Amino acid sequence: MQNILLPFSFIKERNNTLCVVTLAVVIMSSLFAPKIGHWRFETGHNILFIGMCCATGFFLLYHIFSGKQLAISLPDLFMGAFVALLFTSLFKGNILPTVSFILAVVFAYTFNRTISGKDYVLFIITLLNILLLSYLVLDTKVADNRGITGPFSNAAYLSGLLMICIPVNIGCVWLCDKRQYIFKCFFLILAIANLYVIVYNQTRSSILALVLGGVFLGVKRIRKKYRYIVLLLAGLLVSFLLAYLFKTDSTSGRLLILKITALHLPEVPVIGFGYGSFQHQYLDWQSSYFSEQYQFTREASLADFVEYAFNEWLQLYCELGIAGFVLMTGLIILACKAPVITRTDSIVRISFFILCINCCFTYSLHNLPILLIFVMLLQSCFSNLSASNLSNAILTRILSIGIIILLIKAGSFYVSNYKAIHLWKKGYESTYGNSIPLAMKNYEAAYPVLQNEAEYLYNYATESLKIQEVKRSTFLLERAKKILNTPDICNQLGYCYQLEKQYNSAEEIFLYSSNAVPNRFIPRCLLMDLYLEKRDTVSVRKIAAQILALPVKINSGYVEVIRQKARRLIN
Repeated sequence: MQNILLPFSFIKERNNTLCVVTLAVVIMSSLFAPKIGHWRFETGHNILFIGMCCATGFFLLYHIFSGKQLAISLPDLFMGAFVALLFTSLFKGNILPTVSFILAVVFAYTFNRTISGKDYVLFIITLLNILLLSYLVLDTKVADNRGITGPFSNAAYLSGLLMICIPVNIGCVWLCDKRQYIFKCFFLILAIANLYVIVYNQTRSSILALVLGGVFLGVKRIRKKYRYIVLLLAGLLVSFLLAYLFKTDSTSGRLLILKITALHLPEVPVIGFGYGSFQHQYLDWQSSYFSEQYQFTREASLADFVEYAFNEWLQLYCELGIAGFVLMTGLIILACKAPVITRTDSIVRISFFILCINCCFTYSLHNLPILLIFVMLLQSCFSNLSASNLSNAILTRILSIGIIILLIKAGSFYVSNYKAIHLWKKGYESTYGNSIPLAMKNYEAAYPVLQNEAEYLYNYATESLKIQEVKRSTFLLERAKKILNTPDICNQLGYCYQLEKQYNSAEEIFLYSSNAVPNRFIPRCLLMDLYLEKRDTVSVRKIAAQILALPVKINSGYVEVIRQKARRLIN
């Protein structure tokens, strides 16, 4: 128990002290950074990742000059192959999210690899737990219609972090001596507070993970031949109750995502479509799925534009293919097969197991703090496995120098990205000040760095349309659509085609957008306007009838204007 409360008193190597402090600082800082891949004016992300590059580089330099050799184990080889596979995604468009994901994985794995003991990991998670709950207590605006979100934009991220903390809290109670009543009460209070927030938010994925994890651990005490039957029945019962007793439409929508994705799994290449590509591919799949339906169904009313598969392992298969899925499965199997020697080993194993279950129902690993903790827990499970030293010191130094060169390039990439996002922000703000020429100047200056950032390209194209630069806007939107396929980008691109009198291209893109999210009014309204301009009265009446048949989810003045226009055209 003392190792958890006062780990720095028991660290004998200065190297370990630096690793623990660095990991703790980065994870605490990442609490206030949005999810990986969402970069709209979030320059704080760049600063955080620049710091991670510097920390990892200095750590490797320390190893080089101290003459230490690398100790390689089988999990290290699997992780190295997984990171190498991630590098292939750099050639498929989503450069910024891919670089960030690689850096986060390498940083957490490298530093946690050096820590000689899992007590430090539990200590960092406990610190994180205290910081999160303190934030919720001090912040008076934590609850809204989305639930308690804390420092995040999504209640699921907060609940996911607190879910990881609960087995650590209970494990710390288990590690306490019988006489340490104060510490036992403290950790029990933390666990109850965490559970309260999760239940209050009605976060089904976190509740399911905790219940199924508890059931799985409980049935280990049952006789072997009945274990799996009890586990299966309990899992099905809990899943049914959580899924269909509340948030029925949400659950049905997630099942639709899984259904459409599963239908297209045979199309996934061996190395996948690239990290961060699921959003783009899924919209194509959903558009194709609903283009084959000739009437509005309940499935169509549930369909929406989605960024995630709500199953990390399924999304991993789509983005990194069978190769990435096999490597990650191998890492998880090795983690589960590693020997358990101490109670701390059991706590780490249980926490990792519950997080893996949670990833079956949500998109936890797209949150930076959870991703870092996942890698730390994964690596901690391997600490009892034997490793062989690389006897060649020259090879060790060459490998370290190669990684340092990559870190320098990544650091310079984040510095340039920081400056470019600042220009993007200035351009965006200039449009609200009615200074279009200044906005265009800033957008143009940021283009060389942000030409693979779809949201930037969309903003740049929108401002170009305001000054009648239709060709430039079309070029920018076509590039944006290749990187990030969204209904807004499709609608704007179709409008540009229409302005250029490319009616066939405009019709194709509007039909695509209408099928991709079949319950939205705007794509069909744009398609109706296109047919009006072409004087195709038959198609105008057909689309107007479809608009009037669409159910109204949220009443708004704009939707009512579209419906009135459709009624006039039919009558």
